[in-house]
Amino acid sequence: MSDTHQLKRGLKNRHVQLLAIGGAIGTGLFLGSGRAIHLAGPSIIFAYLITGVMCFFIMRALGELLLSNLNHHSFIDFVEDYLGDRAAFITGWTYWFCWLSLAMADLTAVGLYMQYWIPWLPQWIPALLVLIVLLLMNLTAVKHFGEMEFWFALIKVIAIISLIIIGIIMIVTGFTTDAGVAAFSNMWNYGGWNNIPLRIILFYVGSLAIIMSIYPWTAVNPAASPFVAVFTAVGITAAAGIVNFVVLTSAASATNSGIFSTGRMIYALAKRGHAPSSMRRLTHSSVPYQATIFSAAVLLITVVLNYVMPEAVFVMITSISTFCFIFIWAMMVICHLKYRKKNPDVVAQSKFKMPLYPVMNYVILAFFVFVLAILALNEDTRIALLFTPIWFIILWAFYSMLNTDDEDALGEELIEMAGVKELYKKPKKDDSDDYVI
Repeated sequence: MSDTHQLKRGLKNRHVQLLAIGGAIGTGLFLGSGRAIHLAGPSIIFAYLITGVMCFFIMRALGELLLSNLNHHSFIDFVEDYLGDRAAFITGWTYWFCWLSLAMADLTAVGLYMQYWIPWLPQWIPALLVLIVLLLMNLTAVKHFGEMEFWFALIKVIAIISLIIIGIIMIVTGFTTDAGVAAFSNMWNYGGWNNIPLRIILFYVGSLAIIMSIYPWTAVNPAASPFVAVFTAVGITAAAGIVNFVVLTSAASATNSGIFSTGRMIYALAKRGHAPSSMRRLTHSSVPYQATIFSAAVLLITVVLNYVMPEAVFVMITSISTFCFIFIWAMMVICHLKYRKKNPDVVAQSKFKMPLYPVMNYVILAFFVFVLAILALNEDTRIALLFTPIWFIILWAFYSMLNTDDEDALGEELIEMAGVKELYKKPKKDDSDDYVI
């Protein structure tokens, strides 16, 4: 098959720019921040600042890695170079699982947001309907995905800016809610700071500061979007409905991105021989349809969870996602350490070095250990922490089963029973042949 039958770049510059901005504004802000504010109060702003600093150094480490070898297309290539093929297999599938779990959380959010208008509607019904619609849309050309995400992202950005502007007006004019007068002092009058100075930056910190200024953090409902709750509390019912629509489109947008990304991740894994070769099949529009359908099928688990345990599903899924992303970020930092030690000549010529190496590498890893310890102490997230190692054990065992030169009788029987032995026959790494329908 010719090179034309490969994934195509159909996104315009405006698509990429808005996707980059909109990608930073998701369900974690619109819905998850309600629980965060309820638990931590205004100190959540300080937590976001610390996390933002850590993310900055992680991205600098990743940037240095990617620029060190332009023949590599993702950080998974560096994992294979510095940590081996098994580590690349585990990291690649975990990265897929990370984004899939985020899409699961966003699907759950869709169900929660719909209950604002239809309180009696079970969460799993809108989740299923949205999943079906987004799957059909993702099976079309990539330019359609880009156009849709451009407008979704624009809606989110306008909503955040509008909330901040309206919130500032409320605070300046001393707008009265059913919980008191809107004022910046609401952020420290109810405790929760541990003497930490306020720094208002970017969307997350700015919007949360405005929310907690309008409405005391002690009264924020952890199960609802604080954006909707604020407008409802001040009596602007129509505005609350509009905001709920915005956060609904945000959740749908994030789910859409998740389906798009995970389908292409599986395609990339198949190209490396880490997923069934059938996942490399493309439509004439260059869409990896089998990989996309597979990811959407796994997302059906969300529908089941929303039916079985609607109250706890959002926290559980986001917690699992957090643990898996910590693993991914840790692998990036470790690969950066390996790269610096093994390639002193390349490092010397680099013009885009990560600042404060190697101190920040170890600070980041220590920060991850601290976060895991905190999550282990929380009853709501402890179950997810105990579940996550099972995922890595399964991947480790499956890789061994598929790659050992001398499989034992049981392992060979399991592979044949699953019918995946031929599917997992590894292609050459530079094989660019794809199947097209």
